Amino acid sequence: MNLLIVESPAKAKTIQGYLSSLPEQWKVLATGGHIIDLPKSSHGILHEGNEFNPQWQIIEQKKAALKAIKGAAKIAAKCFIGSDDDREGEAIASTIIDYAKIKDPIRITFTEISKKSILQAIKEGARPLDNHRVQAQEARRLVDREIGYPVSQIIRWDFKQQKAEQMPKGVGRIISPALKLISDNSDVIEKFTPTPYHIIYADFNAEGLQFRLTHQHKFTSEQGHELDATLKHFQSNEHIIYDVKQRTREVTPYPPLVTSRLQRCAFYLYGLEPKQTMKIAQQLYEGVEVNGQRLGLISYPRTDSYSLSEETTQQIISILTEHYPSNYVLSMPREFSNKATAQAAHEAIHPINLQKEFYPKNIQQHLSKEQYEVYRLIWNRTLATQMTNAIYDNSTLEIDVAGNKLRAQANQMLFDGWEKLDGHEANLSERNEDENYKTREVRLPTLSIGESIKPLEISSIELLTKTPPRYGVGRFITVLDNKGIARPSTIDGIIPSLTNKGYIQTLKGMIYITELGKEVDGWVTTHAPWLNDVDKASEFEEQLDAIEKTEIKRDEIIRTYVEKVKQLQTDIGFVAADQREPTQDQLKYAMTLASSKGIELQPSTLMNQKLLSKFISDNAPKQSQMGKCPTCKGPVIETDKSYRCKDKSCEFYMVKSQVERFLNQFKIDADQTDFAKALFKRKKNGCEDLHGKEGKRFSAYVGLNKHEKFGWRPHIISFSKTIVDPVFRANRS
Repeated sequence: MNLLIVESPAKAKTIQGYLSSLPEQWKVLATGGHIIDLPKSSHGILHEGNEFNPQWQIIEQKKAALKAIKGAAKIAAKCFIGSDDDREGEAIASTIIDYAKIKDPIRITFTEISKKSILQAIKEGARPLDNHRVQAQEARRLVDREIGYPVSQIIRWDFKQQKAEQMPKGVGRIISPALKLISDNSDVIEKFTPTPYHIIYADFNAEGLQFRLTHQHKFTSEQGHELDATLKHFQSNEHIIYDVKQRTREVTPYPPLVTSRLQRCAFYLYGLEPKQTMKIAQQLYEGVEVNGQRLGLISYPRTDSYSLSEETTQQIISILTEHYPSNYVLSMPREFSNKATAQAAHEAIHPINLQKEFYPKNIQQHLSKEQYEVYRLIWNRTLATQMTNAIYDNSTLEIDVAGNKLRAQANQMLFDGWEKLDGHEANLSERNEDENYKTREVRLPTLSIGESIKPLEISSIELLTKTPPRYGVGRFITVLDNKGIARPSTIDGIIPSLTNKGYIQTLKGMIYITELGKEVDGWVTTHAPWLNDVDKASEFEEQLDAIEKTEIKRDEIIRTYVEKVKQLQTDIGFVAADQREPTQDQLKYAMTLASSKGIELQPSTLMNQKLLSKFISDNAPKQSQMGKCPTCKGPVIETDKSYRCKDKSCEFYMVKSQVERFLNQFKIDADQTDFAKALFKRKKNGCEDLHGKEGKRFSAYVGLNKHEKFGWRPHIISFSKTIVDPVFRANRS
């Protein structure tokens, strides 16, 4: 038996199907991602001189997978490690080799889940494990902990010292510069004052075509006399064709999709959040059921490379030739240049099967609505790259009026080229929220220089200077990518992280910073500007590249950030937890616990917050579990005043008074604890006969939602005349 280890269970299932036709026996197992991580409840990195030693722990949920892999590896003739070909994948390969004690491992990689690609990798794709890449991944993880863990403690401590109304839920190496971009954008918008101005236009008709020319000067409100005089000038003098320039503009197709562009396009076209898009893309990559067989449909979806293999481009050209006239298809493949910062470890995202049965319309029946939309987007975008340019009339027309000029520029498609293949949709997916004007068609007649022409109307129109555009979700993803703040493996998690921490809100696809977000960004800008510096964030990624190239060592980078954090602690006067005095509430509760158990507390414990917290944790009554956390699926426990996730790193909490207020408001006949447990158990709870305004009664489904200020709380999801199997009823008394 040969063993192949991959990351995803779905991927393992697809590959197992491919290998089942081989004469030798194969077993494909999945790690489910990383099998080790730093501890959640402690710093987890030992500082020993100039060395930093991580205290890795096996992730509890991965112990069963590790045990299965370890057992299979013992009896396997050959053991292949097929985790992804990037830093994270290399680190996973390294740890699975170490922790499963695999002898003579064979490291292979593949960028698409196709039978051909898998067999080729097994046959001739073996390569050594890249330990420098592993070191780069470890540097990223350790720096994130060295920054995120202590700096989050420092900012929370300082906010408490300042008696702030809201507490921050952490800062980090990636989210801090991302928040800075949003904050700066918000500041520019808030400080901007729209200024009115006038422009003069003239409408004409020639060859049965009505068109408009404008004067290029913008008249401010202080230039009213000049505006009237110029307007009168245009109205009282002859209009002569002064200049005609016949021009065309060729528009090349957009490059094939990379991770950030896929997320942007799917958001603008289908309203899919980045996380949703990547989940769907991962499904298409790992394999879906097609006629009883699991097949991978697209290449690896986390990439920053615009490259397509020569084999792929030739296949595309061959397919296009079957369906389009020769003037629509390139004779030689078109290539796209990568950004200077691109790792380019993988090709661009593209379909891996270009045969007729895999055309989007032919495979639609096997896909969900969202899967089909994303697959079709990738398919059309890929094929369009090898089609000829679209051609637009870009001619200019200038009219002279006794020395003053009016001007217009055409924007009319002459030849659709690549735009024949869903070009309108492609343009919509790439345009910013404020760029709809680019699709407006402008046609101009053919006129001769020196010819006189009479205007239909000459007037002016008042406009306002344009407010700087607010970041939309799609455009912000692209900005993060262009500025090098995050790589394909992490970029989709930035907006959810900022949202979950309460630093931003999204409304109709636009990003708004919250008051807490402003306060957190202001604190970082004042006390740790190195943390939200956008250029520094990009430089960090370059430092990781340098580790891979053996130009710098892992611990050198870590040391730089450790020193920055130490300086921050000194500058702000931070007092660590083991040096703080307990609060009065802690002392009172600890004394009550000690008295009930007949324990005498030592003076050293009573003077140390950390020691006292440990005493309380060890001796407090065991907290009953209420259900699963709606955020991380961990256990929810009950405290005196709230329900919260047992995992302290999770932001979920629900104040008991909010539950009580909800029950009283609608006169729901339920015990508070039972009601809370139901909310954790089911997303929708049918409630009958609730009391509304003015005594009106109604039935509705109740669930949980997150409030910016009060945390999670009960809310009405939807109204219904008929509740099937109601969970609660209102009190009729």
